[in-house]
Amino acid sequence: MSFKGLAKAVARLPTRVAQRAGYAGETVDQEYNELEARFKNLEQYAVRLHDDARKFKDSLSAMLAHEASFAETLVEVYQPVTTARYGPPPVRTSQEGINSGGEEAESPPPGPGLASSKETPHPKSLAAAQEFAKAMVSARELLYPDLDLIERRVVTPTREYLLLIDTVKRLMQKRERKLIDYDRHAQSVKKLRENTNRTASDERKLGAAETALDQATREFNNVNNLLKTQLPTFLALRVAFIDPCFQTLYWSQLKVIRTLAECFRDVAGKLGCDMRVSAMGGFEMKVDGMMDMLASLTLVKRPLRTGRSEEDEGYGASDTSPTEHAPGGYVGAGGSTTDSLPPYEEAGGASRISPGSFSAVHQSTAPPAVKGGVPIAGFAGPSGSTGSLGGKSGGPKYALALYDYDAQAEGDLSFKRDDKIEIVQKTPNADDWWTGRLRGKVGQFPGNYVTEL
Repeated sequence: MSFKGLAKAVARLPTRVAQRAGYAGETVDQEYNELEARFKNLEQYAVRLHDDARKFKDSLSAMLAHEASFAETLVEVYQPVTTARYGPPPVRTSQEGINSGGEEAESPPPGPGLASSKETPHPKSLAAAQEFAKAMVSARELLYPDLDLIERRVVTPTREYLLLIDTVKRLMQKRERKLIDYDRHAQSVKKLRENTNRTASDERKLGAAETALDQATREFNNVNNLLKTQLPTFLALRVAFIDPCFQTLYWSQLKVIRTLAECFRDVAGKLGCDMRVSAMGGFEMKVDGMMDMLASLTLVKRPLRTGRSEEDEGYGASDTSPTEHAPGGYVGAGGSTTDSLPPYEEAGGASRISPGSFSAVHQSTAPPAVKGGVPIAGFAGPSGSTGSLGGKSGGPKYALALYDYDAQAEGDLSFKRDDKIEIVQKTPNADDWWTGRLRGKVGQFPGNYVTEL
């Protein structure tokens, strides 16, 4: 803002504040106010149309790119694993691959865990993924030209239309400033005229105020008449301008829906999806089966921690370390002092675990547990087993924890790897649930999570 504009703004400020507070009158033009309200509605709708068109274009472009990448990922997931290496295959000489009998030698089978490049454990899923990828390529080829169409016929015209609206708004703001000048000078003239005892100085001020009022009246009338004359024409043209943009956006959205439906109708039919059913309806039809499948998975029923945190690294690092409860001298898997472990013998007289194999035991994977006391994956469960007291005439028996275990139900016993647990009740089967005591707490735990001492 220039210095002249700043001076005018300061001169208008008292009148503006007085009008807002209700201490000064304000000229009202009802005809113009109605035009201004219609113009503001037009601006609001034009901004919304421009934003919706731009968001639709950007979303469609992102969706096509993402779904194409997703289709490629699905094909890679269901592709069979192969032992083939990258690069061209080596050239075999005339004598290579010929056995002693003159016949071509068979190539060795793929290594363990690798399938043949021509076989896949999920042929239906692979075929569906390949069909989805082909349909996605077809959809992209059909819909990508519409992105440029939306940009040229909707986004760019509405942006230019908003620029025209901004030009009209600046003219309306100028009218508002001229109206304040008119009201300010009119109030000054009125106040001086109401003074019956005017002096010579007051007469000079009145003359100057009348001259300023006359100039402010002309300037305000010029802008006000211009807007009242041309605003109706500008508003009437909104239909001729907005309708083509809106129709283009509508038909583009309809084309996207129809194209995607046509491209994926065959894929959905092969997968057994009914296109006449809504997405929510299809989900409700299959949710029970999906929940049954999830219920059969042990991982989702009993999440277990198979590793130790950083503060647990090194035996005795945490406040729940077994060194606080184990006999003195016992260090653990990484240590060398194991002389203080209580001796024990199995029925056959053979030791079940030795200090030399202790680290190897720690690197194994934790066996599956059960959920809420219900046996899963071969567990007999505590209710269906005949337990025996761990303690004998020679004293209590102990077990060493091979893995971390967190209690998942009331009555379970939590422990960390290398904890020494007193066996209260056990069964001959290590896959059953045993009862033990640790740190003064008695509870049940999986027998295959420990080894007897």
